[in-house]
Amino acid sequence: MHVVRTNQPAEMVGEPGGIRRHESSVCIVDLCVGRVRTRSMPSLWTRVMMTPELRKTGDGASHAPFQVDWWELFFDLIFIGVAIGLDDAVVVTLSDPQPISVAFTILVSFVFTLLWFDFTLYFNRFETKGDVYTTNSLFLYALSIVLMSVSIGHIHNGLGLRFCLFASMSCVSMALVYVPICLRGGPGERQFARMRIMLLAVDCALWILAGSLWGFPQIQVAVVAIIIIKVFSVEFVFTGDSFRLSRNPIHLSDRHYTLVLVFLGEILAKLIRTRPSTMSPAQLGALVLSFQICFTVKQLCHDCAPRSHDEMALSMSLARGIAFTCAHLLLPVALLALSNGLQRIMEQASRTTTPTSTVYLVTISYVVVLAIFKCMRRLHPFQHRSAAVWATRISIIAIMTATLLVTGHRLPPLVVAGTIAAVGFGLALFDRLGFDLPSHRRRPNADCTPVAI
Repeated sequence: MHVVRTNQPAEMVGEPGGIRRHESSVCIVDLCVGRVRTRSMPSLWTRVMMTPELRKTGDGASHAPFQVDWWELFFDLIFIGVAIGLDDAVVVTLSDPQPISVAFTILVSFVFTLLWFDFTLYFNRFETKGDVYTTNSLFLYALSIVLMSVSIGHIHNGLGLRFCLFASMSCVSMALVYVPICLRGGPGERQFARMRIMLLAVDCALWILAGSLWGFPQIQVAVVAIIIIKVFSVEFVFTGDSFRLSRNPIHLSDRHYTLVLVFLGEILAKLIRTRPSTMSPAQLGALVLSFQICFTVKQLCHDCAPRSHDEMALSMSLARGIAFTCAHLLLPVALLALSNGLQRIMEQASRTTTPTSTVYLVTISYVVVLAIFKCMRRLHPFQHRSAAVWATRISIIAIMTATLLVTGHRLPPLVVAGTIAAVGFGLALFDRLGFDLPSHRRRPNADCTPVAI
């Protein structure tokens, strides 16, 4: 075997269909077989900075193969830590629920959810190459999210300066991620990247302004709300050429549902982490019921996850896509409130009655989660619908809510949790009737394997 270096294009010295790059390459000549194999030798500059490739999205009836980036899974792990930081803020707010602290808690959850969609849309559109520059830029972006999550602190007086500075750092690092596309991408990609960099610079300035307003919570709330509205509009509302690149709606829809799993993981981690070293039978029963409630949340959410373009809200009108994403903005804080309610149930499991605050917290938060799931399901254009089934679902939820809010304080915590778990389990079984489900759930022999993942 001989190794021959050549400066000819790779496809001229290799077999047909070889790598089409005009750069220095190495030809490996196998004398025994008589074949020529070509291996591209990337330059030092290529190793330092490579331009991410725009992914193919397929046509309206199908989807292009989607290779999940390991960075995306790494960010999923980071957001489990983010959920813990948000949960601490929810605990502080529930201990003294002032209007300003409630507003900041909701807004901060919106901020982190939009950060989730920010990197999701990047990986949805572009395939990274593992070069040094992009890797370090994504590291800075991930680090800024971690630092934001540990800087939430007590938010009765607003967001601290450190949180706002780290939020501005996330804007700068994401702008750095778009620099290679701005320099070396295609015409449409360069236009898109330039606009993103300019808008991220505006976000950075607004976060610095918000940090300087610490001690003026009412004004700071307004500035943070402006940032949220602006970021959401850029990512999901504006449709001009400078704001839109093709995206894979199936992957984006799956990522919406993955966000639910992240916060469900935080609920389970909290229940296990805060359990007493020696659990009584009542506490063990409360843990079992809490896990069943989490399981019903998972079932009721993912059973209505579509697998085809024509059954997906994000592939329909712009208004449907916006409403579908808005529903997910509310899910994190609702799931974290449910987490605190289930923790109280486990702590109070041995009591003969349940405190009214616990009943209201666990019931209302669970009903809000169910209502969001129903809205999401209604936004998907599923074909097999039944008004009677919808009325039955709503009636069951309404009866459970009224019963617990009126009489729950007289019931033991295990009965309250058992009622919620039973209703959730019944609704999940009710879905087996096949109404308001995507086609792959209605057909017994359909392939239910997640596509493109």
